Amino acid sequence: MARYAPKQPAPWLSIGRGGWSLHFKPYSAGALDIGSSTLSHYANTWVEHLDEIAPDALGTDTTVIANSEDLVRFAVSGPMGDPEVPAGMVRSFMGGLVAWRDEPVDGRDARFGSAGSLDLVALDVYATLVQRFGGDVFDPHERARELMAAHA
Repeated sequence: MARYAPKQPAPWLSIGRGGWSLHFKPYSAGALDIGSSTLSHYANTWVEHLDEIAPDALGTDTTVIANSEDLVRFAVSGPMGDPEVPAGMVRSFMGGLVAWRDEPVDGRDARFGSAGSLDLVALDVYATLVQRFGGDVFDPHERARELMAAHA
């Protein structure tokens, strides 16, 4: 059975306690206009979708954040990653597109820098923040090879 496959592979694979998601950028083809989209699933089945993951995609995993307070703070108070935000930038909830600054703002957790809870951040910024809270950043294709080798 054929699956729907987007024209552009996903630039981001996120793994969390609720499952995994592939995050796709919007694209247009003739009269077809597809907005940003996400493919999500429970269980560890993302390796079956490698053909839908860009070769240079970012992988993030928050399931490895050992400190529950850090996990909650990151998930509740942290910004959201967005493949459409240019590198090093934040799409502010209240303001527009601005450069991310690695300095605390308004008494927020300093690990977030200038990003707020309703902001959208570039994937490079998101990767930095995930690591600061104890999460993992990885190459999805390399991780898939490791997983398959371990189960061979």
